[in-house]
Amino acid sequence: MQLFQTTGIKKMKTIPDLISDIKYKYKRFVDVPLSWMESIGSKMNVYAWNKRWRNRDHGTGYKK
Repeated sequence: MQLFQTTGIKKMKTIPDLISDIKYKYKRFVDVPLSWMESIGSKMNVYAWNKRWRNRDHGTGYKK
Protein backbone atom coordinates (compact mmCIF):
# COMPACT_ATOMS: atom_id res chain seq x y z
CA MET A 1 0.00 0.00 0.00
CA GLN A 2 1.34 3.41 -0.97
CA LEU A 3 1.44 6.14 1.60
CA PHE A 4 1.47 8.92 -0.99
CA GLN A 5 -0.53 8.85 -4.16
CA THR A 6 1.22 10.18 -7.24
CA THR A 7 -0.93 12.61 -9.16
CA GLY A 8 1.17 12.69 -12.33
CA ILE A 9 2.21 16.32 -11.84
CA LYS A 10 5.87 16.86 -12.64
CA LYS A 11 7.94 19.17 -10.54
CA MET A 12 9.12 22.14 -12.61
CA LYS A 13 12.82 22.95 -12.76
CA THR A 14 14.05 26.30 -11.69
CA ILE A 15 15.85 28.45 -14.25
CA PRO A 16 19.31 28.02 -12.63
CA ASP A 17 18.83 24.23 -12.60
CA LEU A 18 17.82 24.31 -16.26
CA ILE A 19 20.87 26.40 -17.18
CA SER A 20 23.23 24.05 -15.35
CA ASP A 21 21.65 21.04 -17.11
CA ILE A 22 22.10 22.71 -20.50
CA LYS A 23 25.75 23.51 -19.72
CA TYR A 24 26.40 19.90 -18.64
CA LYS A 25 24.82 18.45 -21.78
CA TYR A 26 26.70 20.95 -23.98
CA LYS A 27 30.03 19.95 -22.44
CA ARG A 28 29.29 16.27 -23.03
CA PHE A 29 28.18 17.00 -26.62
CA VAL A 30 31.28 19.06 -27.48
CA ASP A 31 33.72 16.68 -25.79
CA VAL A 32 33.43 13.97 -28.49
CA PRO A 33 34.50 16.06 -31.52
CA LEU A 34 37.23 17.75 -29.49
CA SER A 35 38.67 14.37 -28.49
CA TRP A 36 38.69 13.33 -32.18
CA MET A 37 40.50 16.54 -33.14
CA GLU A 38 43.05 16.04 -30.38
CA SER A 39 43.71 12.46 -31.51
CA ILE A 40 44.12 13.41 -35.18
CA GLY A 41 46.31 16.41 -34.29
CA SER A 42 48.59 14.22 -32.21
CA LYS A 43 48.99 11.74 -35.09
CA MET A 44 49.78 14.61 -37.50
CA ASN A 45 52.43 15.91 -35.09
CA VAL A 46 54.12 12.50 -34.86
CA TYR A 47 54.06 12.14 -38.66
CA ALA A 48 55.63 15.58 -39.19
CA TRP A 49 58.26 15.00 -36.49
CA ASN A 50 59.29 11.65 -37.99
CA LYS A 51 59.42 13.14 -41.48
CA ARG A 52 61.54 16.07 -40.25
CA TRP A 53 64.15 13.93 -38.51
CA ARG A 54 64.30 11.06 -41.01
CA ASN A 55 67.74 12.01 -42.42
CA ARG A 56 69.74 13.17 -39.40
CA ASP A 57 73.05 11.80 -40.76
CA HIS A 58 73.49 14.74 -43.14
CA GLY A 59 72.46 17.31 -40.55
CA THR A 60 69.59 18.74 -42.53
CA GLY A 61 66.89 16.64 -40.98
CA TYR A 62 65.06 16.36 -44.30
CA LYS A 63 64.72 13.41 -46.61
CA LYS A 64 66.95 13.55 -49.70
